[in-house]
Amino acid sequence: MSDHAATSTTHTAPATIEPSTIGEVPAYHEIDFDIKEVREFNHEDGEAITVIGKMLVSFFAYSLIVMLLVGLWTYRAYKLGSPADAEPNPTAARDH
Repeated sequence: MSDHAATSTTHTAPATIEPSTIGEVPAYHEIDFDIKEVREFNHEDGEAITVIGKMLVSFFAYSLIVMLLVGLWTYRAYKLGSPADAEPNPTAARDH
């Protein structure tokens, strides 16, 4: 027999690992904030909401203005260079 067949392997159960408290997030009721911190958080959140709202309004207004300008530009270019202007006028040929 070979050495591999004669050797027996024994399996042991893995050791149980207790959960670590390093990465755990405490429950909501376990977090203690004083009233000053809560008011400060609310004030900062209000400012952030105001800034984001102003940014969204300005981006919308910019997009609307650019869209209107490009639309007018396209409309004017179509009117000035319309296909009817490109064809010869049949009445002008008869006048000569």
